[in-house]
Amino acid sequence: MAAKTEGKSAAGSVVATVATAAVCAVGGWIARELWPQRAEGPVGRPPAQAVTVAVETVKEQPYNLPRTYVAHVEAMQEVELQPQVDGYIKQIFFKEGDLVKEGQL
Repeated sequence: MAAKTEGKSAAGSVVATVATAAVCAVGGWIARELWPQRAEGPVGRPPAQAVTVAVETVKEQPYNLPRTYVAHVEAMQEVELQPQVDGYIKQIFFKEGDLVKEGQL
């Protein structure tokens, strides 16, 4: 029984290959008819015409590089503050990231 299925799959692959080749050939023939034909060689080519080109003198001037850069910064060390008493925070006397000196509120 295995011999019959192998024969069918081989025949099916040959048929599929022939069908694919036929479709490609027909597609190429249709595409050839749809695209315009170009004349080859200097006989069919129109003479080249002059092209207008803008010309400008180079001027030397200083160029200042921008002083702002895109960057990402992370702290090398972090400090975690743990309160020693229970309560509620009523006011904060500094902004996050500010330097805080000893004795400062």
